This record gives sequence, structure tokens and C-alpha cells, in this order.
Amino acid sequence: MNQKHKTVSSTNYSKFSFRKNDSIGNPAAESDAAFLVNCFVDNEGDLGILRNCEDERGILVGRTGAGKTALLTMLLNKEERVISLDPHDLALGYISDSPVLTFFESLGIKMDVFYRALWRHVFVVEILKQLFDLSSEQDKADPWNVLKYRLQRKRAHLEGLEYLRQRGTQFWNTTEESIKDITIRTEKELKATVDIGLHQFIAMGAEGAMRLTTEQHGLMRQLGQEVVNRNQMSKLSALFDALDNELLVDQQKRFFIIVDKLDEDWVDNPTRYRLIRALIETLRDFNSKIRQAKVVVALRVDLFDRVLSATRDSGFQGDKYQALCLPIRWNRDNLVKVVDRRINQFIENRYASNQIIGHREILPPTIGVNQEKTIDYVLDRTLLQPRDIIMFFNILVELSAQNTSKNGLISQQIVQDAENRYSRDRLKSLIEEWSVHYPNLGLLTELLATRSSHFRLGEITSDELVNLSINIVEQTNPVVGDDYHIMCRYVEGKGKSDNEWLRSQIAWIWYRVGLIGLKTSPYLSVIWSGDLLERLSPKDINDSTKIHIHKAFDRSLGCKPC
Repeated sequence: MNQKHKTVSSTNYSKFSFRKNDSIGNPAAESDAAFLVNCFVDNEGDLGILRNCEDERGILVGRTGAGKTALLTMLLNKEERVISLDPHDLALGYISDSPVLTFFESLGIKMDVFYRALWRHVFVVEILKQLFDLSSEQDKADPWNVLKYRLQRKRAHLEGLEYLRQRGTQFWNTTEESIKDITIRTEKELKATVDIGLHQFIAMGAEGAMRLTTEQHGLMRQLGQEVVNRNQMSKLSALFDALDNELLVDQQKRFFIIVDKLDEDWVDNPTRYRLIRALIETLRDFNSKIRQAKVVVALRVDLFDRVLSATRDSGFQGDKYQALCLPIRWNRDNLVKVVDRRINQFIENRYASNQIIGHREILPPTIGVNQEKTIDYVLDRTLLQPRDIIMFFNILVELSAQNTSKNGLISQQIVQDAENRYSRDRLKSLIEEWSVHYPNLGLLTELLATRSSHFRLGEITSDELVNLSINIVEQTNPVVGDDYHIMCRYVEGKGKSDNEWLRSQIAWIWYRVGLIGLKTSPYLSVIWSGDLLERLSPKDINDSTKIHIHKAFDRSLGCKPC
């Protein structure tokens, strides 16, 4: 902020009041144009890491609201050559819903080669478009000679270029059109290996693959794998290598490709997991080999974990993927900076004021019987993410504006009223966030209602477990997810009908989504779910484990203080 600004004393917090429709910004970065850029806080230097093409870390991993989209927005704002890819424009839905691809993948064919080739195609085409500034049909007809001149030193590069020329200007079509075209061609090649009398099974996808004889299964798997392995898109790999050696040679020009919103409208589909795993593999190759460009992908922590788990193979090495990740972890001081900058921006926007006003000027200094600092009280009731703290403060602002008896001031009572509403909203958001994996999470949380905020896991009775499992399994229209399968195993008694086993499974879900912390031993501190792969598993949890319900959910669950 401008040095001439004058800071208001923290003792004068009660002199400022809010009005109807005031806020300190939108919690969703994509809708926060009025505040995001001016109030951005580079937490732990994350933005600098993303902008460094020599740093291979390109997978932004964090929970919903951690600031992944905000970081990508700032990357767009700071860099001149940024290509933003929307998953909705990448034909991922078409690929994952393709019965042909599903059929052959169900035969055991490794489609990863094809999926990685698709991502290479996308990256090469998008960078070439940016490099040659291709916006018109005339532009699209011109680059061939330039490319041929630059790539003439290697035969492999020219073969890749010839592959593009054979496709004509169609190569420069939208990404979605190009991917669909490539996929359709591959589907046709795969179907051509199969006797026409068996095409009816291909149309049935995975179910059709199950109807084949052992002999048919083996033959079609062999022929299909040959098609995937010899796909002519392999010629494009030469151009992938040429980006670094022949094309991106101007050290003053850096290129970035960003992929966000992969978790939107998500369907639990094995092919989608394979596509994202292929994206991660391609990102690793790209960021390690190309010095003047970088791929950055934003992934929610649960989706990242799910992708690695669902695509784990015999050669899997988790460490090599963690080395690509930039986990987003916020400390309390930086979250306070987020709030203070937004409050001050709001004041400047409304009053063109030269006074710096932060949380100390709008909050009561302390709250509660222990006279705890109000800002600490608020932070303790968030999951320590920017979206959480912005949501809480916006509720404070709204309630204070409605309280005409206090002239729009924020009192201790308003803080507590805001906590009630925030807690309800946050629990609802959490249930929605994890609905793909745990669609019955709302029912699971009912086991926590009205309990002490700290309790021993074994205090959950067998009657409570039986009632919960029946409610989930015997719904008229059961919602199937990981939680449903756990309850089915318990009810059906397939060697898992043990109350302690079920309690540990439920506690693991609570822990993973962030509802609770776990104290697994009297000698250890409480553990909360991390930003990457969790340090605990259900096997580490037993009836003696102490459950600590997060303060963010105390009010919505009606927890009793300890």
C-alpha cells in the first residue's frame, strides 16, 4: 500500500461500520476481479515457483478454497504468454464416454500411450499457435515454411511436420475438434482389427468385453495393443522434443500452459483417472525437458490422491509424483494479510481513504470468557484457507450491517452469530465437496451431532452403527460411493462385521475430509489431514483413538465443549 497511508489505531475499531451489500470480495477467485489482483498474498512464494520454468513443480495440490485458481489467475496476470485450457474444451467427456475405448481398455490394453500422445498433441499445437500468433486462416497457412526451415536439421522433426501438413489447416482447429478427430480416427483403427460380427460387443463397452470367449479376448487384446502402440501420433513426439532445441530458443519469451477445473462436473470414471494420470506423466516430461515453457495443473487433493490410487501399477513410485507437486499450505500470518488487504481495499474503493484499516479496526479486540483475541478465535474456526476466512468475514460484514441497534458495528455477539451461520454453510460445502467419493457423508456426520467436541471413538455404540448402516444401505434409491460399499460389507458380514473395524473406517472418512483430528496415542499430538497423501490409514485407528471435532463444525453439529 502507499506509504502516505495513515494507520488507524486498533483501539478505534468501533468507529468504523458497514452497510448493506458490503463485502471484502468473493470467496471464489474466478468471481473476485474487484479484489484478487490488488489484494493477492503470495503465500510461501508459491507464485514465484510457478513462474520459474526451471522448477519442475507444476501440480498445484490443495483443498477446495486453498487458492489454486487464484494462483493461476495471477500467473495469467503476470506473464505475457499463458495458454489456459478448460477441460470442458478438451473433449475429455467424449473420450471417457467412448464405448470403443472402454471396450478395449477393459480387455487389458494399455491406453496410456494413446492418452499421453493426446496431451503431447495438445501442448505442441497450443504452443505453436501461440508462437506463430495464429488467429486467421491466412495465418494458419503461413507457418509451414518457417517451421520447415527451423526443423530441417533433423529428419525426425521433418517427419513430424509432414504429419501435421497431411492434416492441413485442420491441425489448427480448436483443441476440442482436434482431440475428437484424433480419437475418432483411433476408434476406427481399433474397430478395424475386429471381425464385423463382433462390433455389437464393442458398442456395449466394458460389458461387451466380458462376453468374449477367452480366445477372442486374447486375440483382440493383442491386435488392439498393436494399434495403440503404432499410432502415427508418435511422429508428433519429435516435435515435442523440437520445442526446446529448435523452436523456443528466445530466452526472453516464456510460455505457460495451465489446466484448471479438472474437478468440476466430475464423474467417477476409470478412463478419466487414466487421462489425468497421462496428463501428470506428460507434465513431468514437458517440465523436465523444455526450458522456456511450463505446464501447470491445478488438482484438488482428494482427486490427486484418487487418480494415483485408481491408476496404481506394478512400477508405481509415489515419490516421483510428489516431486512434481506444489502443496498449498497457509500459515495464520498470511491469512491475516489476506483479510487486512481486502478490508483496506474495500475502504479505498468506497472512500478513497488514505487510512490503512485492517481487522484490528473492525473487530472487537477479544471475545469469550477467556478473552481470546478475536482474530485467533475466527482463524481457529476455519480450515486455514483463504476462501474460509473470506466467507467468515463476509458473514460478519453482512450481520453487522443488519444490526441497526449497533449502527453497523461488529460486536462480540455478532461474531458468535456469524460463527453459527458460517459453521452451517461450511459443513454443507464440505458435504458437497466430497459427494463423489462419500455421497452419504451427511448421514455419517450425524454420528458426531451433540457429542462432546473431544471423545473416544469406542463411545460410538453398536446400535448407532447398525442404524446408520441400515439407513445408508436400505435407502429407496441408494447413493453408491466408497461409504456405501463400506456399509454393505458391514451389513453383509463378509469377514468385516466388526464394530471396531466400522468405527475406524468412519473415523478415517471424517479425518480425510477434515471434519476431525485424531489423537492415536496419549503421547502424540492431534493429527489433521494433510495437503497431500495422508500420514494415517484406517489401520492406525482403533476404539481408543481420541476424536477431536474441528471447531469449524462445533456449532452446526451442536457439540458440547469439553
